[in-house]
Formats: sequence, C-alpha cells, structure tokens
Amino acid sequence: MSDNNKKKAVLTDFRTPDKASSALSGYGYEVIPVPPADYLPWQTASHPDMLFFVLGGTVCCHSRYALSAEGGKVAARLEELGYIIELSDFPAGSVYPHDVQFNCAVCGNRLIASRHADPLVRALAERNGLETVTVRQGYVKCSCAVAEGRSGSGIVTSDMSVFENALAAGIRVFKTAPGGVALKGYDTGFIGGATGCEGSKLFFCGDIETHPDAERICGFVSDLGCETVSLVPGLELTDVGSLLFV
Repeated sequence: MSDNNKKKAVLTDFRTPDKASSALSGYGYEVIPVPPADYLPWQTASHPDMLFFVLGGTVCCHSRYALSAEGGKVAARLEELGYIIELSDFPAGSVYPHDVQFNCAVCGNRLIASRHADPLVRALAERNGLETVTVRQGYVKCSCAVAEGRSGSGIVTSDMSVFENALAAGIRVFKTAPGGVALKGYDTGFIGGATGCEGSKLFFCGDIETHPDAERICGFVSDLGCETVSLVPGLELTDVGSLLFV
C-alpha cells in the first residue's frame, strides 16, 4: 500500500478523554487506543510517544510490547493499514533512560533526540536523510509540540536544552513557560504530550486557550501556516503522550 493510500489514523493513550477521541474521529481519523506496556510507569505506560516512533511508512516499537497480547493488536492494526513495523530488542524498562528510547521528535528534515534514542530510530532517520539534533532532555517528543505548516516547521517547548540546541540547528522555536498542562500522577505535563500535528493542523488535547501563553503560542503556530485546533473546548490541556498520527 502506498503512503498516499494509507488510511488516516492516530495513536492515542487509551485514557484520552472521550470528547477528544470523538473530535478526532469527526476529523476523519481512525482512533487507535494504545493499551499500557507492563514495563513502563503507570502514568506513561500507554503513552504513544513512549512506545512508538513513526517516520514515513515505518513504525518502530519494542518487541516486548509488539509481541504482547495487547500491544500486538496495535501492531497488527498498523500492519493492516500498510505500515512496516520494525522491532527493537534494546534494553527497555521503567527507570530513565530505559523508558525514552522512542521519545524523539521530527521537525522538517531533522530528528531531535537524546543520546538514549534507540538505534532503530537513528538508523531510520539516517535512511530518510534526516539530520540529528542531540539534546540533553530524554523526553524529547513529550517536550516538543511540533508544528508543520504551509510556511515551514517549528516547535514549541519549555525545555531549555531543546530550545538552545534546536535554535542552534536553525529550527524555528518558541519557548514557553513550564506548566499549563495536566498529567495525572505528576505536578505538570509537557506541551508536546498534549499535541499532535497532521495536515497543517496542530491538535491540542484540551483547549489551548487555557494555557497561560496561549496567544503567543497560537501566533507562532499561525506564522508557520499551521492551524491550532482545540479538541475539547474549556478543558485544561492534558498530556496524553502525544497524539501520534500515522
């Protein structure tokens, strides 16, 4: 199946608010709920950005998850949709840095990743001609709201390491203050984990207007030729481990 014929779908934490999932369905996406992995902390065990890395027609995933009963259903559905699944046996576990191997972001022609990124991810990025920007932050995708618009690409982040290194690499970056994002079990979540970009639309799980920096974030995203979409008006932004479009 060619990339152009793949059905539009999005991987979401199975705990994603029903209203957000319904809104995504209304935009024509098949919502694929992600069940938890038994080797990750419960707060992030079903976060797509902890379990998958997607680039083009390929999805990287850990063999321990893809070959499990529940994770295997997600992998099988992705294969039905025409995606190639590449499995890793790199050490994975609940303690950092063994939980961040797939937590990387792609912005334009660059991979933003920590040194703990899975070798599969780095190899896939290299095969696709991406330049790697290395940052100290291990939870890269969590930390980056990536916007791909008609006028270019850029990221919104509150992390200083991501901000400095991305800026030095020539990536357009807006640095926001930490906070404004809920994540059950933690004091705060990350803005990247509350978002997902597809088709020149940056979707927010919740309402971007609840964020203290809403006006400036929306202005930055708009300048990239990208539209901001709040999936649940009035709901505080919620870190669900990214809305991972495939």
